[in-house]
Amino acid sequence: MWPNAKRSLPCAMNLDAETLTRRKFLRQKGCAALGLIGVMNTLAQLRMVHNASAHTQLGTNDYKALVCIFLYGGNDSNNTIIPYGVAANEQYRTDRGILGIDRGLLNQLSFTDAQNRTWGMHPNLADQFQGSPSAHSLFQTGKLAVVANVGTLVAPVNQAEYLSGNIALPPQLFSHSDQQLHWQSSIPDQPFSSGWGGRLADRMYGNNTNAQTSMSVSLAGHNDFMVGSELAATQLHLTADGPVRLRNYGNPINPDANNNNGRMIRAFDKIMGESMDNLFAEEYRNRVANARANNAFITDALPSDADLGATFPNFPAFPDTNLGGQLEIIAKMIAARDSLNQKRQIFFAAVGGFDTHGSQLGSHGTLMSNISTALGAFYQATVELGVENDVTAFTASDFNRTYTPNGTDAASAGSDHAWGGHAMVVGGSVTGQQIYGTMPNLTLGALDDTELTANGRVSRGRWIPSTSVDQYSATLAKWYGLTPAHLAEVFPNLGRFDNPDLGFLS
Repeated sequence: MWPNAKRSLPCAMNLDAETLTRRKFLRQKGCAALGLIGVMNTLAQLRMVHNASAHTQLGTNDYKALVCIFLYGGNDSNNTIIPYGVAANEQYRTDRGILGIDRGLLNQLSFTDAQNRTWGMHPNLADQFQGSPSAHSLFQTGKLAVVANVGTLVAPVNQAEYLSGNIALPPQLFSHSDQQLHWQSSIPDQPFSSGWGGRLADRMYGNNTNAQTSMSVSLAGHNDFMVGSELAATQLHLTADGPVRLRNYGNPINPDANNNNGRMIRAFDKIMGESMDNLFAEEYRNRVANARANNAFITDALPSDADLGATFPNFPAFPDTNLGGQLEIIAKMIAARDSLNQKRQIFFAAVGGFDTHGSQLGSHGTLMSNISTALGAFYQATVELGVENDVTAFTASDFNRTYTPNGTDAASAGSDHAWGGHAMVVGGSVTGQQIYGTMPNLTLGALDDTELTANGRVSRGRWIPSTSVDQYSATLAKWYGLTPAHLAEVFPNLGRFDNPDLGFLS
């Protein structure tokens, strides 16, 4: 399971009558250390800040949605986009050893980069589901773009600077939890306070006049990407099965039932309907009551499967790879945008299992198939809904994997933590069939590597990012409607990098 996926937020109805306590509420909100007085003061201040804020509409009054798909564990980008030229592929297979994939199995991309190199996709990125396109066919038809060698950076860095140790780098490089945090915040040189998705929502939710639910929806539990400062942009949690229901009250919940479950839920609703004199107790009651009301509202608003016009791959027995189920609910939330009064939505989905220190060839192949089929079905659903130009999905991951393997046995070998990797962007507004940024020089020990093969040291192939998370994310945010004047507020380090708009969205 991806890290932190079991943490819940106040908008989620992941509630158990036996375990929902004030102490648990405090712990989940991160307020336990403040004490009761601190919590009361914080809640009062949040209310004052929220009520006093002036929320202006940014951009036009059209509809747009961003869908972040986080690949937890560090996707092996080296086996996602692979050298296709004959000589380059032979060298790739030599360096990758047991992890190398034969050229004849690759899906060639109709793109040649500035260094006259040709590239192919992993064989399973041509997989499709019940007539929907594959990741490869989306690239070939201009609906998918690859962003090359992107990673967490404080500022641009080259090999000499990296080896000197005299330049600022993201803390704890090659650490899962730290690099996930830096990817989702885009400010690696500051203590975490918010995610770039949360900061974007803070500035954009003024577009959602009379919105019925939060614009920030997570299908993968708690995430740092959506942490913001405005209460109106608080995360709403759903699952691949839809809204999370109260446990131990029956399914579906029926407050009119003349049985124990019906009597229990009527008693619960009565308690949640009573105002509390204590500020903390009242906030606690409001959060729980609002969550139940929101989820009931969403359940009624979601369309049926038939309304989507696309069938999604669904693997409920494998929750870590059930991307299709998550994207199906996201498509339904998009379909319900008018009834929810949403002009802007941000979604977060996630897939685990990318920490492939062992048995990589098989497990990574399965993950590539899941991504290809889910992305294809999701894009097809947006076409059927008539919003393909208004919805952009994009991938992110902790980091890449080492170019060299950590073993010689095909059944057990894997790769280790690296740095810069490749991302994919999908949507009708994507200027696809291109690789943006600069693909690394895949020569071990060359200038794009963090290590020199010298003085007894042997390079593992960890590529220094040539494109920052800031540039990648700012391009998405600009398309979403963020004005140039607000870009520096959401991405305070963006000015350190050239080319804040990579050009993959129009």
